[in-house]
Amino acid sequence: MKDKLQILCYHGFETYDETSFRPKLFIKKATFNKRLELISKYRFPVLTLDDALYKLRNNKLPRNAIVITIDDGFYNVLGIAADILNAHKYPVTLYLTTYYVQKNSPIFRLVVQYMFWKTKKREVSFGGCAWNKNENMDVRIDNDKERERIIWDCIDYGENECSEPERMRICQLLGSLLGVNYQQIRDSQILSLLTLDEAKLLDRKGINIQLHTHRHYFSVDDEAKAKKEIVDNRKVLDEIVDYPTNHFCYPSGIWNKDQWPWLEQMSVYSATTCLPGLNNSECPAFGLKRFLDGEYINEMEFMAELFGFMELARALRKKTKDFIIKWTPDFRQ
Repeated sequence: MKDKLQILCYHGFETYDETSFRPKLFIKKATFNKRLELISKYRFPVLTLDDALYKLRNNKLPRNAIVITIDDGFYNVLGIAADILNAHKYPVTLYLTTYYVQKNSPIFRLVVQYMFWKTKKREVSFGGCAWNKNENMDVRIDNDKERERIIWDCIDYGENECSEPERMRICQLLGSLLGVNYQQIRDSQILSLLTLDEAKLLDRKGINIQLHTHRHYFSVDDEAKAKKEIVDNRKVLDEIVDYPTNHFCYPSGIWNKDQWPWLEQMSVYSATTCLPGLNNSECPAFGLKRFLDGEYINEMEFMAELFGFMELARALRKKTKDFIIKWTPDFRQ
């Protein structure tokens, strides 16, 4: 793939059972190591993000160039991924969201979802729980609709009406009701982000740390709120690194072109999306494509993405779709 850049994206790395819980969000240590071994075996050049983007804009990319990125900053980037990357001597960019870095507590939303996934109970009484907005206090956990309703009632209440200590108390109560050990989740750090000191250690290991908002939210219609996320994110990152933070990743892959002038005004040079595909010199700096890897991707799919076969398949699907649209009669006329 000459003059095209493949950007890979990872999130969390499994310690216990996270890949069974969220296979799109987490990847096993052995799987990740195998990915890097394949990259090494086929001699794909792995570049820093800065170097890759410079060479992309100036048509100087080596053939089959790759950039490795990691989103969010789960604890096991340090506990697992960093050593594997260093063993291969591969550079990586970590897009670090910083609210939970400061709070030193697990990610509330994920903890709630994890405990409902983990529980062996089939029915639970949520009487007296402030987040239960349904008059029926007994909830069938084995009923998908009921389970999702109570999960999101709890998450919405905690995120919108509670402080972080109050959210932690909700998790403790929820763990008691569901028969899941919240303290073990907290102590294991399986759903926690890096602390400030751990992020500093990653920086000393040579991992480049960049912007991913403070609260993992980037408004698509409120310029002031969007810019505040960059300001607050940078403020924390300035405590960790001594170089400019000018590369950005859209949280949850939500973005639109109206945000691009805001990013430029905040001295951001690039922004990565969650859209799959290869990047060429014509790709917009604030709309870079990435392939999201995880335990749900098998080795054949990964190899097809690396060698560009999936890019050809996507192009073929688009041409086929355009052809069908063009030649399908419009009987409304």
